[in-house]
Amino acid sequence: MKKKGFTLIELMVTVTIMMIMTAVVLFNYNKFNENSILSAFAYDMSLTIRQAQVYGVAVRETGSGANASISTATVESLSFSSPYGVHFEINPVPPAPPFLLFADSGGVSTSYRDGDRVFNKAGEPVDTVLQSFTFQRGIKISGLCVVRYPASTCNPDLSSPIITTLDITFKRPDPEATFSVNGNDRDDTISEVQIFLSNSDRTLKKKIVVDSTGQISVQPVQVGG
Repeated sequence: MKKKGFTLIELMVTVTIMMIMTAVVLFNYNKFNENSILSAFAYDMSLTIRQAQVYGVAVRETGSGANASISTATVESLSFSSPYGVHFEINPVPPAPPFLLFADSGGVSTSYRDGDRVFNKAGEPVDTVLQSFTFQRGIKISGLCVVRYPASTCNPDLSSPIITTLDITFKRPDPEATFSVNGNDRDDTISEVQIFLSNSDRTLKKKIVVDSTGQISVQPVQVGG
């Protein structure tokens, strides 16, 4: 009677095929997981920008909690007029966060509110940080770029000059956004800004697009785009 079974070669081929299939599944799962995490961070960032817009339009009160030494009369006259914004920074020096939500409230010296639409993190006046954010799993802001009137392309790798900081601010009564780059005054020639996020090896990218009308969206980016 002839016995049936697997030969050693057949067993090795079967095990090899199973190992290859397992590796493919794990690779695709890791990419899917990274893409999900990147998307979550992108949407969190866009919601933070929307939050600044809501605060600006809804005139959220500032001042009395953050700067209690200011007189009551000053708070009453100025606490509801601060712009709100989000500050972005590429490769910030720790412990500075890559982005934060702030009130452009100024300092406690001669002027309570400077309203320059730029986040002031040192000296006077110092703006009020409402919330700061950090990234995990190697995710980072990989590029910032702007589109100017009437039209221009937006490629952070070719921006001139290279943009290292970006401020997006909102102030009552308009839901429209204003933009400031590299710590300069607001630039009304900018019609749109794009914030690029990537994973550690830059194989996955997302971008947050904010235009001057106040529209905010999260969009995919082709690798190499």
